[in-house]
Amino acid sequence: MIVVDASIIAAFILKEDRWEKLAEYLVRCITPSLAIKEVANTIWKHTVLKQAITLSEAKQAYNILKSMIGVNIELYPQDNIIDEAIEIAFRRKITVYDALYIALAKKTNSTLVTLDEKQARAAATEKIKHIIPLDSTEYHQDKI
Repeated sequence: MIVVDASIIAAFILKEDRWEKLAEYLVRCITPSLAIKEVANTIWKHTVLKQAITLSEAKQAYNILKSMIGVNIELYPQDNIIDEAIEIAFRRKITVYDALYIALAKKTNSTLVTLDEKQARAAATEKIKHIIPLDSTEYHQDKI
């Protein structure tokens, strides 16, 4: 099993550049329950702040997200990994949000898949296998 972060899910659902290449990581994966809120917020941001998609497209994207839960994406309760995530966040100077994905990968002995280079560097320092599937110079944390 692999751990995917919100950047992967959001880029796929919002059909960002080369989104098709992300499909293979979303067949059977796990993510902290926080990811739903992060992806929903990204959909909101693309609609309200960036005006990149319409309200109708936003609702469709959110429905796609909901349809993937329990089928393609297994949610993991963040309460079970928050203590480790906070330790990682302080150690690696990353957000607790990003550290939750690393903590989950550590707990499940899984590979982390992300588009966030800073998160990937922190994962590497924590000795967590990770994959950055696209040229992530286009994808920064501000996309989420």
